[in-house]
Amino acid sequence: MERATRKVPIGDRKLKRRQYLSAGRFPVVDQGQELIGGYSEEDDLVIDCGHPLIVFGDHSRTLKYVRFPFIAGADGIVVLDPVEAFDSRCLFYLLEAVEFPDRGYSRHYQFLRKATVPLPPLNEQRRIVAKIEALFSELDAGVAALQRSRALLARYRQSLLQAAFSGELTADWRAAHQGPIEPAEALLERILMEREGNWLAAEKAKLFSLGRTEPLEKTRKRYRQPATLPADPLADLPSGWAWSTLDLLVHNTIDYRGKTPPTADEGIPIISAANVRNGRIVTDQPRFVSQETYRSWLTRGTPRPGDLVVTTEAPVGNVALYPEDETYLLTRRVMALQMTGANPSYLLHCFGSQVVRDYIDANSRGTTVPRILKPILLAMPLPVAPEAEQAEIVARVDHALGTISRVEHEIDTSLARATRLRQAILKRAFQGRLVPQDPTDQPAAALLAKIRNAR
Repeated sequence: MERATRKVPIGDRKLKRRQYLSAGRFPVVDQGQELIGGYSEEDDLVIDCGHPLIVFGDHSRTLKYVRFPFIAGADGIVVLDPVEAFDSRCLFYLLEAVEFPDRGYSRHYQFLRKATVPLPPLNEQRRIVAKIEALFSELDAGVAALQRSRALLARYRQSLLQAAFSGELTADWRAAHQGPIEPAEALLERILMEREGNWLAAEKAKLFSLGRTEPLEKTRKRYRQPATLPADPLADLPSGWAWSTLDLLVHNTIDYRGKTPPTADEGIPIISAANVRNGRIVTDQPRFVSQETYRSWLTRGTPRPGDLVVTTEAPVGNVALYPEDETYLLTRRVMALQMTGANPSYLLHCFGSQVVRDYIDANSRGTTVPRILKPILLAMPLPVAPEAEQAEIVARVDHALGTISRVEHEIDTSLARATRLRQAILKRAFQGRLVPQDPTDQPAAALLAKIRNAR
């Protein structure tokens, strides 16, 4: 590949990301996924060879075909100028077909420059490009349709949760159940009474784990009343519903944020914010602590099945239910909320609603790493339905989300198939099996001689 291209010297002609503009005369091309990362007015930084160039992301492994003058963004890109023996677009596709290892954020040009690429006759290169682009056009249209469908599903999910926690989803259920159903206000009064008892039981368990005891009255003095609702009026709710703070529904928080335990090769999996995704605890890249570390760590309580696991930093507000058949150690940027009287699945879905997302967005702090303080999170207002209606909401939302997840899985499968098909087209093209050969084409040997003479 080194003989097929010339490296365009960049030197100090690079623009740092913080200097990008949202609009400007000159596009900035960096190693991000988008063709254009930003804009600039710095005309002394412009790279313009008068013909298309290929930009390679040394860390990200992205390849970009750039037809216009541009500015190099930040560090980590290599600008390649194809030699005359190659149609520049054909060489771009050839490089897309090159397979080399993924070393994460390490540099990858060392592998690309050592790659061997075939050199078809120049006219055949042009036929290959025309055929590839015709096939890719059809493929890209299908991919775009799948991505539109995925975006529609995301909007439908948000609409579903909005309807669920405004009462619209179960309006028919309320109309059919006019009998003696305990209203949410009565439920919250009962929860408030149970909350202190549950908190005292959790404190007693903590003391026991430390081998300590103390009089009940001394323990009770540490009990904290729940946060109250804001003075500003909240949105109207259906009859029988009520607003509550998250704090009222939670009698205990298990919070080991900011602490990092020593890891082990095997043992109990560690859960941090990165493991809480899409309503589930995900351990695709597990880290472990030993049994001994796990036992010594649990000084603030032990999570139980059904506890709501919440991320408080990077990202904020992702949730999952602590499972029944697994044991995890909670660590950085995540805590478990032990609830009194609330349906755990109801709260799980409620965290996906717009009212919760708006509160979290408005109350998170930090520009580079958003985070929310525990007292602010616990003060969050939540719409609470009667207990029986909560169960109905959960059943309906679970059913709808299950359908959405199945369709999303089918879409993701089709998108992955499209990616494989794209690679298969490139592979077939450069094995000489995509377009017919023409015996009148100038042979590739003549092109090789041109490359040698140019060198």
